[in-house]
Amino acid sequence: MRRAKRNAYRRQRGSILLEYMVVLLLSLLAAVWAVDRWAKKKAELRVEAKVLWMQALQQATERYIESYGHLLSQSPPHSAIELEGVWLQDWQQPSLTELQQLGLLSTAFTQFGTPPGRIWIFEQTPCWQEPCFLHGLIVANEPLLTPGGVADAHLLEVWRSLTQGAGLSVQAPYTQWLAGEHFRWPNDFAQQGALPEGTIALAVQGEQLWHRYLRVGDERDPMFQNEVTAGGPIHSDSALSSSGHLTLGLQALPGASCPEAGAFAHHADIPALLVCRAGQWQLLLGNDGGHFVSNLLGQCFHPMLGNTTNPVTGTCGCPNNYLAVVFSLFSDPDGMVYRSHVCRSRSLGP
Repeated sequence: MRRAKRNAYRRQRGSILLEYMVVLLLSLLAAVWAVDRWAKKKAELRVEAKVLWMQALQQATERYIESYGHLLSQSPPHSAIELEGVWLQDWQQPSLTELQQLGLLSTAFTQFGTPPGRIWIFEQTPCWQEPCFLHGLIVANEPLLTPGGVADAHLLEVWRSLTQGAGLSVQAPYTQWLAGEHFRWPNDFAQQGALPEGTIALAVQGEQLWHRYLRVGDERDPMFQNEVTAGGPIHSDSALSSSGHLTLGLQALPGASCPEAGAFAHHADIPALLVCRAGQWQLLLGNDGGHFVSNLLGQCFHPMLGNTTNPVTGTCGCPNNYLAVVFSLFSDPDGMVYRSHVCRSRSLGP
């Protein structure tokens, strides 16, 4: 009886010990998994920080090429150049400090003793047809590698995801390319040579910068979707068309001097248009040449009516190619005779 109880007790102790070992094993596995997951998360956060840092440099590089590309492309390779009073030691590899001095990069931008990335500016080669563009490359100095020294596929995928496919990388078996989801460049950059496996980079494509803006001699239709304000005259070699109304702000009076033949303005007193002809504003009334009242002295003034000049021309006469036709005579109490004239177009005949 005692032996049976002793055996049962031993079996129970063995079962408890086994369960304890299973719990310890599961706890160990969970701890290992947590440590591994935390290590991966830290690596992902480092990639995310690097993305933000490199994207700031990418924007600065875009502004650098947009603002000074026409001067840079005329400079010898890897030469010094002065821009806006700032000397750059090598225009193809501008430093962060130089970009800050040019106002292209915020002075609050974080700098390191050893920057995590660098900028390359290089010309389009070969260039078969003008315009030829400058391109830029923002390259991380530290490749994304596994402890075994090969490209870290997981972190490269994180890189591509955070950059929305715009991030470039060098990854086997296609290490001859610096490639992204949408385009690729040969992995050979003049004096820099080939970039090692695991390298990540952001590109600035000169032709895309070119297409962002209208240029002198541009033949594209910009298709603006908002209003356009200009501080000076707008000239067109062809017709001017509008699907809406045309607003004129200038007001004038007939007979006043005008700046340019063919210009239009509003009549300052009545709802009518004026056109600039022979240096004077004239009322635009189709075939109507206007009318006027003159006295025997050839003056267009009446003591009661006041100014009786032609409202079309602002003078005491008719426009060119119009004939003054008298249609009434009258006199004032002083005996002065006045003639009322209407201006008839000579093209209409007598």
